[in-house]
Amino acid sequence: AAVADEEINRTAAAAAPVEQPAQPAAAAGGKRKAPASKSAPQRAKVEFDSPLAELEAIRPDLAEVWSGADDVLHFMGREIDDDTCLILARLLASNATITLAFLDDNLLGNEAGIALAEALKTNRTLKYLRLDQNQLGDESGKALAEALKTNQTLETLRLDNNKLGSEAGKALADALKTNATLRELGLDDNQLGEEGGFALAAALKTNKALQKLRLSHNNLGDEAGKALA
Repeated sequence: AAVADEEINRTAAAAAPVEQPAQPAAAAGGKRKAPASKSAPQRAKVEFDSPLAELEAIRPDLAEVWSGADDVLHFMGREIDDDTCLILARLLASNATITLAFLDDNLLGNEAGIALAEALKTNRTLKYLRLDQNQLGDESGKALAEALKTNQTLETLRLDNNKLGSEAGKALADALKTNATLRELGLDDNQLGEEGGFALAAALKTNKALQKLRLSHNNLGDEAGKALA
């Protein structure tokens, strides 16, 4: 009888339903809440003591070329983009040693050009700035024109092959009416068009400082060409 009772208990235990783990309560509308996702940890923002220290951290190859004391910044063809140029602009804004800066043949766009223009408003030592063969565009040209209205040290500004357009050409022409220090302005291959050509011609009637103006490959047209002549 004991053996029979044990067999009956074993059979009853096998037939009993298995207890399931409790499910989370349903949200309003009958839908269960999805488990809260874990947000990615925030990366701490690095603070640098100076633009040079930031340059050393972000682009050590550039910091090796310029020690911080040289009067020439030679960064031609270094694949410098807008982000890196923002650092260079902050450096130029307060630097008192650099007189020549070569930034041609890089990846500079409008953001970089505008930042450099802001730097020129406070810089008091830079005499030569070469930005040929970048992608500055119209807004950069207009920003640089505004800087030329107050900057009193820059003597050479090279902007060849930057797709500045006619509006930038007119803005630069307007700046030449009051700027008294710029000796050379390079604007080759910038799509200035006839309007830009006429504006520059008008500016040259009053500007007495500019000695060299480069305007090749700009679709100026015959009439603007005659006005410039």
